[in-house]
Amino acid sequence: MTVPVVDRQAAQNFPMLVEYCILGLLVVAVIVKALDFFVNVLKYVIFGGLSSSGVLKKKSLLMFLSLASDRNETTFPPETTKKWYEKPQQRQSMDCSVNAGRVVASSGEIGIGSIGGSYNDYEYCVWEIEVPEGLVIQITWEYFDLEGPSPLCPYDYVDISEYATGESLTGKICGSGIPPPVRSRSNVVVVTFSSDVSVVFQGFRLHFEAIALSSSSSSSSLSSSSSSSSWSESYNDQYETTVPTETSPATQLPPMNCSVDTGRIVASSGEIGIGSIGGSYNNNEYCVWEIQVPEGLIIQFTWGYFNLEGPSPGCPYDYVDISEYGTGESLTGVICGSSIPQSVRSHSNMVRVTFRSDYSVTLQGFSLQFEAISDQYETTAPTAPEVYETTQLPQMFCSVNAGRIVAPSGEIGIGSIGGSYNDYEDCVWEIQVPEGLVIQFTWEYFDVEGPSPWCPYDYVDIAEYGTGKSLTGRICGSSIPQSVRSRSNFVRVTFNSDYSVTLQGFRLHYEAVSEMPTTEWIETTQLPPMNCSVDTGRIVAYSGEIGIGSIGGSYNINEYCVWEIEVPEGLVIQFTWEYFDLEGPSPWCPYDYVDISEYETGESLTGRICGSSIPQPVRSRSNTVRVTFNSDFIVTLQGFMLQFEAIAGDCDTIVPTTPTTWYETSQLPEMNCSVDTGRIVAYSGEIGIGSVGGSYNNNEYCVWEIEVPEGLIIKFTWEYFALEGPSPGCPFDYVDISEYESGDSLTGRICGSSIPWSVRSQSNKVRVTFSSDYSVTLQGFALQFEATSDQYETTIATETATPDWYETTRLPQTNCSVDTGRVVASSGEIGIGSIGGSYNDNEYCIWEIQVPEGQIIKFTWGYFSLEGPSSYCPYDYVDISEYETGESLTGRICGSESPPSVTSQSNTVVVTFISDASVTFQGFRLNFQAIPETSTTEWYDTTRLPQMTCSVEAGRVVASSGEIGIGSIVGSYNNNEYCVWEIEVPEGLTVKFTWDYVSLEGPSPGCPYDYVDISEYETGESLTGRICGSRIPGAVRSRSNKVRVTFSSDSSVTLQGFALQFEATSDQYETTIPTDTTTTEWYEITLLPHTNCSVDTGRVVASSGEIVIGSIGGSYSNNEYCVWEIEVPEGLIIKFTWDYFGLEGPSPGCPYDYVDISEYETGDSLTGRICGSSIPGTVRSRSNKVRVTFSSDSSVTLQGFALQFEATSDQYETTIPTDTTTTEWYEITPIPHTNCSVDTGRIVAFSGEIGIGSIGGSYNNNEYCVWEIQVPEGLVIKFTWEYFDLEGPSYNCPYDYVDISEYETGESLTGRICGSSIPRSVRSRSNMVRVTFSSDYSVTLQGFRLQFEALAETSVPIETSTSDWYETQFPRMNCGVDTGRLETTSGEIGIGSQNGSYANNEHCVWEIQVPDGMKVEFQWEYFNLEGPSPGCPYDYVDISEQATGESLTGRICGSESPPSVTSQSNTVVVTFISDASVTFQGFRLNFQAIPGGVFIS
Repeated sequence: MTVPVVDRQAAQNFPMLVEYCILGLLVVAVIVKALDFFVNVLKYVIFGGLSSSGVLKKKSLLMFLSLASDRNETTFPPETTKKWYEKPQQRQSMDCSVNAGRVVASSGEIGIGSIGGSYNDYEYCVWEIEVPEGLVIQITWEYFDLEGPSPLCPYDYVDISEYATGESLTGKICGSGIPPPVRSRSNVVVVTFSSDVSVVFQGFRLHFEAIALSSSSSSSSLSSSSSSSSWSESYNDQYETTVPTETSPATQLPPMNCSVDTGRIVASSGEIGIGSIGGSYNNNEYCVWEIQVPEGLIIQFTWGYFNLEGPSPGCPYDYVDISEYGTGESLTGVICGSSIPQSVRSHSNMVRVTFRSDYSVTLQGFSLQFEAISDQYETTAPTAPEVYETTQLPQMFCSVNAGRIVAPSGEIGIGSIGGSYNDYEDCVWEIQVPEGLVIQFTWEYFDVEGPSPWCPYDYVDIAEYGTGKSLTGRICGSSIPQSVRSRSNFVRVTFNSDYSVTLQGFRLHYEAVSEMPTTEWIETTQLPPMNCSVDTGRIVAYSGEIGIGSIGGSYNINEYCVWEIEVPEGLVIQFTWEYFDLEGPSPWCPYDYVDISEYETGESLTGRICGSSIPQPVRSRSNTVRVTFNSDFIVTLQGFMLQFEAIAGDCDTIVPTTPTTWYETSQLPEMNCSVDTGRIVAYSGEIGIGSVGGSYNNNEYCVWEIEVPEGLIIKFTWEYFALEGPSPGCPFDYVDISEYESGDSLTGRICGSSIPWSVRSQSNKVRVTFSSDYSVTLQGFALQFEATSDQYETTIATETATPDWYETTRLPQTNCSVDTGRVVASSGEIGIGSIGGSYNDNEYCIWEIQVPEGQIIKFTWGYFSLEGPSSYCPYDYVDISEYETGESLTGRICGSESPPSVTSQSNTVVVTFISDASVTFQGFRLNFQAIPETSTTEWYDTTRLPQMTCSVEAGRVVASSGEIGIGSIVGSYNNNEYCVWEIEVPEGLTVKFTWDYVSLEGPSPGCPYDYVDISEYETGESLTGRICGSRIPGAVRSRSNKVRVTFSSDSSVTLQGFALQFEATSDQYETTIPTDTTTTEWYEITLLPHTNCSVDTGRVVASSGEIVIGSIGGSYSNNEYCVWEIEVPEGLIIKFTWDYFGLEGPSPGCPYDYVDISEYETGDSLTGRICGSSIPGTVRSRSNKVRVTFSSDSSVTLQGFALQFEATSDQYETTIPTDTTTTEWYEITPIPHTNCSVDTGRIVAFSGEIGIGSIGGSYNNNEYCVWEIQVPEGLVIKFTWEYFDLEGPSYNCPYDYVDISEYETGESLTGRICGSSIPRSVRSRSNMVRVTFSSDYSVTLQGFRLQFEALAETSVPIETSTSDWYETQFPRMNCGVDTGRLETTSGEIGIGSQNGSYANNEHCVWEIQVPDGMKVEFQWEYFNLEGPSPGCPYDYVDISEQATGESLTGRICGSESPPSVTSQSNTVVVTFISDASVTFQGFRLNFQAIPGGVFIS
């Protein structure tokens, strides 16, 4: 019978195909395992992804999962400087539309978005806020409106965390409710904001300020007395509250509707909890207790009862977590379900207990008792076996006693023979024996789900406690593991089970043993294995043998074995192979392999080795190595046997004095290398692979490290060379020669069949690397090396008349067919290819040319013919650049047009030539010559600047006058031109440009096709913007003596081009401003950035004048962009009046055609964009210099405008009238507005009236009006409304509104007001306010009339027994009850009624003040608001401290009456808000003064 012949490749491929099939089955199994996870995810997507209207948001499951990866893990490097200037440094972020970064300040404000606006999608912003050391940071919120609320805030959120520890102070916050104030624990915090791909809201604004930290926070010492009263009195809580001598909350920590007393507790024992045995806790609870006992003691926790929603993996719904206060380390993990947890013992004297419930399913809750006890670590290790259950370690539902055990021997385990362990077990034992001993572990039985690769389901892991290094790796399956010995006296044993398949478990014995003796075989420790069928571990011996499998047999699947071999110090280890047969060879040996590596550094000595070829011998570099063997789950062969012995190290070997002495010192990283490789210490020699008539092998990876005596370098020459290729980047087979120390490549990857040029190293030590892939092998290479003297000691020739060439070093290149390298000479010629011939494909050549110092290099071209021209020359090109700076003198040059001459800026340049894999031309010849640096002012065609195929001479021009340009009046320029001229005139002068003609493609907005741009050389500031079209621009004058002119054309449409004359002129800024202010003196100084402006624009220095565009009977042009800079004498300001005005519009924001008048220095707009046909009001500047900008788009042109200006005296010197009986108005300046139909501006007067619209009439669309009202210092302003009728009411008044705000701080006194209800009177807090009115483009009503008058500031009444109300209007919207400041000893406030309801869109604020030395106690009569909801985003009440802004309650909502509240000071703020839907009965709140408050004026 004939046996079919199967080639070796097919035989090798078959098991790989089987592997892939099995791998596919495993993937299916993993998907099934993941289904439970996705069920939990769907809970969040369905319930957490609903908007307030109940509409499912457009968020796919994939998007939800992608958001689960927290971007907050990015670490920011520490700053090296603490000196910041107002604008914070921009940090790593993703499309952050605000200034983020590190902020060093005592107070400030950060945020994103705006009220009435929104933040962007894909925002990721990080602020690092630092205040002086010794202080902490108080954070309060001005407004907050993010997408949500949703459980865990997976979409958009803010998170405030400690900078040093990363501990979050808030968690992720989202939704529309203002969060409670936040106080840091240190002087540096990180604020992170993130938004996803959809749904944006108004954002947030938060204020921060540094506040003093009392002695407690700076590690104040506590008395060691066991008396509770004695030590608690010596402790000062930083929240300024005196700590009670019994358990009580010392401070309200950030909660969400917590129905029990929480806060900081300083006591020796006590009890906390939530819910009750016969009752239940509430939804949306978030409670935090911080418990502190005296220093030197720890805290023992025991549970009274425990019943929370669950159990569920990770307890995502309701949970308790006990953690260390200082480190944040969890002592329990999150705990849920109905099993009473184990007792817990802390590691320090301060812990944090956190409870959270979600919006569904509530059970009985928990009760937790705590007491201070002595530290268990002071217990002496017993001399007889004894177990100390010292502390409950992080676990979930562990059905056995786990924890820290201090004993010399014992037994741990879970499950039983014949029984099983539970699902969701997570158990940790920390085992400690006396110092100086180690721990020996032996297994009685072992039966855990598996075996599976990496044991992803159920497993045991034994690890060192101090380093966390695993001694076993994850172990699973039913085979009893090897015994294990630790390296220290302290280990951690972890057991974990998932939610399916439980087996019998394990039983593990441990005992303390002495550390191992030296120089003999000791089975010391089981190193990370998986079902290893041979003895592995640490071996201390002079020689020995290790291996797996056998000749004629095979190793097992899923083996993972590690040996650590140690010989005496001062020796190294020599390895030789007896036999070797592993699955492979395959690239990178991904299946079965052996790897020998250095123990200390982890550096591999062999790389992964596989296949059936016996590897080369290996020598270590130290006395300790690690040998690793791994097999996968299919295909096993005979294995390997490896012998080792200790030998003397070769590091002390003296470099031989006779050449060609080889030392096989060390087997370097390789894969099945068929030649001797390693470290070579010799004067000369030869290395290589393959042969002239043969070939090298597939999958070779060989490394030689060659060292010659110090002070010499290495010269390499090639005997023959034939590797697969050439290919760009040589991705298949290659040789690379690199410096040993720096890793810098001397050759790059070399491949193909061209013999490379000789190479010279830069030091005495190099690395040669050869690699082949799994296909196509050729003859290989032979490479000779020899030590030579350092070429850099050669003196540069002093004779500059003759070319002196020094072939000093081969620079990085691939298959360059000409001599390249560093050239030291006064003149010469370089090039590639020939006239009539061509260069090669895949050339990469570099010349470094150096002439004597003090000279520069002039290049001229003999001929030039490369592939192209193409945009950016991506195929073949030449580039000449400065050696030191890397700045290109030419850019990439290609095509067949000879480039202009080039002159360098220094004495050393780099010339680079590259060709790709196709299309070759004749090449180039480049002559160079050293010339002296010049100092005279004349024309020097000094350098070819970055350009592409420029058909005229461009470059750097040094001259007093001249002309540049491209194209001609009867011709045209070329496509794809890119030309740059750098023009320099003598210092102290500027450059004036005038145009002969201009004819470029266009005009088009932004000139995206062909254009000219004139810009300042130093700053890059454009003097013209891009110019295109056929209109001749105005004259241009520079601000310095150096400018850059850029011309660019695209691939279509070419016209005549341009001609531009330039001349040096004196600086126009020295012109004296005329003293005669009655005449208009114009100075055409400089053309400012514009495009095709049909009138004279520029800088105007005059006392009065007129600027005009268009005409009353005509129109302006499309695509105009004009700028005038107007300057009058210092000490005066500018008054603008309009003759006529007709621009396209009006439209909101004037996006089409507009005029804008702004301050020159600050850029503040005085008008905003103005458009339409209404003549604007008079405008007055704040300084002597303004900018007027006009822009038109590509459609609809009208008459334009005429604007007169004149210098006038500063209105701010006007004295406020002393006669307070009359109203004196001063029309000082119009404030930024658009088409305001009434007089607006700054008003300095004692009383008056403002408004817009009329009773029976209406205001206009698109109004934007601002009044700034000022009364004498020391007075305030009272506002009363005559009538009020604006579009609305609507939530946040997004359409038409009035807002009254403080001028200095911007703080709103009213918020946006809209609707038809007459608002309450308003009183300012200072003598200057801003009143703003805005209307949109639809629905106009009667408007408003507002009267104001100056009043004296009212003193706080001394009589506190009566209610004294002040009509001070606090920020609100249509509040239907009396609000304001209330000074009394008791009273009642509220909104709604028990038989009625409150209104929508209420915003009410009460400020309650009781006498000095008292505080305020609040009791609730009834309470019924919309909710409860996480974060109370809809309707809520919040009670906070007036001075600090710290919330005493957080936002409260729902129908359950809150607990009583007591303030810490004598002044509090009560805030009530309702949204636009769903109203309930409201609340009634009684208050009274009680002793003990801190006075707040």
